[in-house]
Amino acid sequence: MLFFKDKEMLIAAFFLLVFSSTSLSYWLLDYSWLEQQRITQLTLVAAASAALQLGYWRRPSAFFPPSNAVLLAFILGLVSALLSQHPQWALKEWAKYASSLALLIYLGTALRQTAAQQVVLFILFVTSALLAVQFLAFYIASFFTGTRDVNPYLMYPGFDNPRFYGQFQIMLIPILHGLAFQQDWHKKLFNQNVIYLTLLLQWCIAWALAGRGVLLGLSIASLVTLLATGGRYKTLLLQVATFALIGLAVYFLLFFCIPEWVGLARDIPSGLRFDLSKRDVLWQGAWGMIKANPFLGVGPLHYSAVWNHIGAHPHQATLQFLAEWGIPATLLFLFSITTGMWRGANIIRNKTDILDAALWMALLGSLTLAQVDGVFAMPYTEGWLAVIAGLALARWRSPASPAAMALPMQHAIFSILLMVAMAIIASILIMDVPLLHETSIRFYKEHNIGSPPRFWDQGWIPM
Repeated sequence: MLFFKDKEMLIAAFFLLVFSSTSLSYWLLDYSWLEQQRITQLTLVAAASAALQLGYWRRPSAFFPPSNAVLLAFILGLVSALLSQHPQWALKEWAKYASSLALLIYLGTALRQTAAQQVVLFILFVTSALLAVQFLAFYIASFFTGTRDVNPYLMYPGFDNPRFYGQFQIMLIPILHGLAFQQDWHKKLFNQNVIYLTLLLQWCIAWALAGRGVLLGLSIASLVTLLATGGRYKTLLLQVATFALIGLAVYFLLFFCIPEWVGLARDIPSGLRFDLSKRDVLWQGAWGMIKANPFLGVGPLHYSAVWNHIGAHPHQATLQFLAEWGIPATLLFLFSITTGMWRGANIIRNKTDILDAALWMALLGSLTLAQVDGVFAMPYTEGWLAVIAGLALARWRSPASPAAMALPMQHAIFSILLMVAMAIIASILIMDVPLLHETSIRFYKEHNIGSPPRFWDQGWIPM
């Protein structure tokens, strides 16, 4: 089946395009950037879940269910949610992850055709190029404002926090490097210089926003790729290092040299920090929850049910899942992720397609950043991570691993879990979203505390 020619692929591309655009334009004026991105993320994963369910019914052999380890982890998570202090909130978080898994699996089949993969990569590239142009436009505008102030933290309007942009960049930058080597792109879609310019601006933005976790994740991903492949992708890694250095030079030129020459004020953040930024306090809170509830955790999302003055999530993915889902479920997830990344490493060791190495670097960098940041909490990051993982699955899954070999019981269990998740997400979109703004305002008036984001922009539960 040529999936690219299917109406389903056009529908999938539409939902992905809408989701992607929420970092570029303010569509939902009564909501924050994060809330807008959460709403469209839920719409995207709900559409993918529905498509996957229909696919199971129409062509059972075309789709494959999750492994037994992942299914058991989600069953444990569902039990944890039902037994938690605020199950109505825990189920929201659980449903979000279950439907994100459905998106990954759906794309793992839908993107088997090269043409379909190009659609996803095209949307990713155009988004990155427009974000870079936006940043440059805000930079130029700063020369003509009344304050005449050059501050990079005012130049990324599509994200509530520079860290959220960095979480997207750590996936984006390696893939852009991979696209720079794709000859078809140069001939049919974009001149290579357009990709180079976008890369250069994205590296400049990474330095300007002082994303220490982003730089650490990209460095580790590059080093591990070099060691794991025995230097097979030296050209790719050399390009990464070169653009990182040139991007640093452009950053100094734009934010130090030029403002100094024309006499502009420079309200530039202090740059890279090397302390934990109170993450140790958040981690200690998570550790206390793990010790108190080792088997099932306190419940999905329930780190944000215990108020602290710093954050509504621990900024560390492993501790987040250990505290909220419990040790057994987290170990099952870690086993599945490790197995998938190991398979990816074997693929890039035996293939020569630089795009595969770039995808692997993007996933590894994101998983690395997740150990010091909220990669598994922010909607735009979660949505694109599922899409990129689905793209990698489509490229790396062996044609000889048929879904028909899966036990019917696996299909049935996952189908039931997915229907529960779809019902929960439908209730969020229909019942919760219209009242979200009023509910948040009421929460602020009643509790008079800050709002570190988690599921919504107001991160504490119960709202």
